[in-house]
Parts: sequence; structure tokens; C-alpha cells
Amino acid sequence: VKTTEVSGRIVYYYAEAKTTHETDPKTGTDIFHFPNGQTETHHSDGSKVIRFPDGTTKIVHADGSSKTTFPDGAVVLSDTDRGGR
Repeated sequence: VKTTEVSGRIVYYYAEAKTTHETDPKTGTDIFHFPNGQTETHHSDGSKVIRFPDGTTKIVHADGSSKTTFPDGAVVLSDTDRGGR
């Protein structure tokens, strides 16, 4: 199901996957809401932020490097070569 809001934001609902996909053509940002509570925000620069139901947040930069922050405050950094930072 596709709906378009007055603001121009487009919302898709994929019934079989029970997933909502919001897209803002003005900013190029896409937000995905999954039934397990996970949310992914994809930015036009190629980066994305993933928020997991347990409170973990993963930021993936356009170059493939990432930073994962766990609910206990632990942080894991990863380079694109998987060698770490």
C-alpha cells in the first residue's frame, strides 16, 4: 500500500513483511520500521543508522566503516578492511 502525505513524504506498507518504508524526497532519507522493533534510517549520502529493539545502535558510514554502541555502553568500531580501528 502506498500513501503520499501533503508534505510530500511517501509511505509504503508491505503487508506480507509487516514493514513500513517512509521516504522523504526532499531529503532523500528512507526510514524502515520492522515488526521486531528494528528501525533503519538510510541517508542520501549512503550512511545508515540501525536501531535494534534491545537498545543497540549501529551507524554504518558511506565508506563501510561502522560504530556499534550496545546498551551497556560498550562500543565496537570497524573499518572497511575489517581490521578494526
